[in-house]
Amino acid sequence: MPPSTHVAPYTSPRPSLVRNLFQSAARIVTGQPFRDAAYYHVTDTTDPGAMAKLHGAAVTHLAKANIAQNAMILSAPNTLAVAAQVSELITNTQRPQKLIIAVNNAGPDRAEGAKDNHRTEFFCAVLDDDSVVCGTSNGYEFSLIKPLITEFYTLTNTNHLDSQFRSLEVLPEHAVLFSSPRERKRMLKKGLLDPMLPSDAIIPDPPKVSWVYEVDNFGNVKFLPSDEAVSVLQHACARQECVAISFNAASIDVEEQTNGSQRLESKTSPFRPVFNAKPVETFFDAPLGSTIVARRSSSVLTNGRNIPMIATLRKNPGETPPLYPTPRVGAKVRVMRPIL
Repeated sequence: MPPSTHVAPYTSPRPSLVRNLFQSAARIVTGQPFRDAAYYHVTDTTDPGAMAKLHGAAVTHLAKANIAQNAMILSAPNTLAVAAQVSELITNTQRPQKLIIAVNNAGPDRAEGAKDNHRTEFFCAVLDDDSVVCGTSNGYEFSLIKPLITEFYTLTNTNHLDSQFRSLEVLPEHAVLFSSPRERKRMLKKGLLDPMLPSDAIIPDPPKVSWVYEVDNFGNVKFLPSDEAVSVLQHACARQECVAISFNAASIDVEEQTNGSQRLESKTSPFRPVFNAKPVETFFDAPLGSTIVARRSSSVLTNGRNIPMIATLRKNPGETPPLYPTPRVGAKVRVMRPIL
């Protein structure tokens, strides 16, 4: 079977009106927190101290909103990595009913500098399952969930504290408030939210080239293939041939220099050594020692598209490296006819 990358569309777990009314009434009567929810903060920092502070802010504001203090901080080094993390949280088949997701990738965004730490505002989105995503859109953070957005706003008081650490002092509080329809109305009335369309200038489409979506601790590589890569994989599968693969040394975010709202393509960085991989239907569908491209992985996009995965099958993957160089998330991927 050719390595098609489409299946039945992903269906958002839409909240039950009766269930929501019952839970709301129970919370009012008993004072118990809303439990079928989780807060995730996807950030570009890996500093343990900063991540601990972000977790503290999250649980503080969840408690104030009477939402169970289920919070996790996740690290993502660039905006494509943020986009992939958000997509994974949304499409998780074992997720809570309601998600509150904060995203932050906020380096300097103005070449001339930013007085009083004032940078591009945060954005807030309501998705079609009533989950919310709030934070920066300095690249591709919202790109993979753009079709799910039903309401979109600028957070007008993003910079009101003149804070260097807006993702701690502003974002958690307002993401939690924004998750409540009642609080959203209050924020609109106070002028804290400015309704707008999620235009391409703010939320660009995902890259059309193949790119690395996720790299797990075993070195397995999920990637989003371009149309050309899908064609090469289909041809190789039909002929029972391998394909040749290589990864770019840098992420697409690094290749694209940001100047305000304008993204400029810089000189392409070099690709790493080429290796051969065998197209297969599923992950374990090859002998030990094989390097494979599995048509299906454990991940799908919100449109139901399967996400292929590259891996070397080995007995102890946690203790042995794959037979290819491990790439960065967001790096371009070349999928070519095999090297003989």
